[in-house]
Amino acid sequence: KYGFAEWRHIHYDIAREPTFPRKPDLSKGELAAGAQVVRTDVWHDPNEPAITSVAKFSPENFRPVGWAENAPHPTTTVPEG
Repeated sequence: KYGFAEWRHIHYDIAREPTFPRKPDLSKGELAAGAQVVRTDVWHDPNEPAITSVAKFSPENFRPVGWAENAPHPTTTVPEG
């Protein structure tokens, strides 16, 4: 045997995503993630192209509160010396 312990697949039986999840209400601030995005049409906005709607779920469109105030703003990238 290789490694430190046996490989177990039990976590796949415990943590499952629902097959038919409830569609979250984004106007109430509910989070759309995982199976809710993939298996529902929560991502779709009828007023824009589908590629634009899907792009809104890209990680760079989600920032924590206060990110702009606390993000590093270096004056230069040249090291001294």
